[in-house]
Amino acid sequence: MSLPLSVSGGGNHANSQRVSSQGKCAEDTEEMPPFVAPCADAGAALDTFETFLSRGPILSMNGVGQYVRLLMNFNEEQRKCASAGNSLQSWKELIAKYFSPEAFVFLDLYDTKWHVSQHISVFMPLIPYMYKEKYESGVKEERLLLENPCEFSLSKGNIVIDCPRTIILTSYHETQQITEAHFRVAFDSNELIERWELSALRHSELFPLHAAGRTSQPIPQPETNALGIPPSMLRYLHVVDTVSGMRSIMQRSFSQAAQPHPPS
Repeated sequence: MSLPLSVSGGGNHANSQRVSSQGKCAEDTEEMPPFVAPCADAGAALDTFETFLSRGPILSMNGVGQYVRLLMNFNEEQRKCASAGNSLQSWKELIAKYFSPEAFVFLDLYDTKWHVSQHISVFMPLIPYMYKEKYESGVKEERLLLENPCEFSLSKGNIVIDCPRTIILTSYHETQQITEAHFRVAFDSNELIERWELSALRHSELFPLHAAGRTSQPIPQPETNALGIPPSMLRYLHVVDTVSGMRSIMQRSFSQAAQPHPPS
């Protein structure tokens, strides 16, 4: 189950966007702040998203506005969807309410053992399945904490929420996971999510205090792997990423086949 998304206006993180009392970003700039990736390979994998964000210049910086509230509503409805039986039909209806039919989810999972990241892409038809699998893999509740998020209005009518410091608190049966990430979401002109980008920077798994102080109780086993997610969820994401990659290849092939060719 997901707990409501929270927005923080404090903190001194070097990459955070400050929000003034007027609701505007205190550091006004005409350029989108660079995406923070945990390694060079992860940064290269984000080229597609950066190209999408470069469609036009930034018209304004809106601070914490209505699109951040849309994310709060989506996070709250996740909690309801998961607690109401976690049915696939419920997830399909929820995702269709908040996501564009052409939406993509981009995930960079940080490996704390090898200090590299794995890039996962999930396209729209599979996004509801991804959320359903997440809660079936052992997630009990999840809370998204945005520190100083900022909305950007682009000239093409898109809105981007950028939050260089995002904390994800995930509760499992006996342990909790804390993930620090760079989070960025783009909305289309219909106020639907078009791109959902989450790049994990670091994560750690917490165990209950009784595990260290009471030897009579069994020590809980880790419920996540070096990438910060349950092994079953990782296997599922690998399958989804493969299908998404095949879809992209097929789309490019069809597009090239549809283009007129000069006579031989």
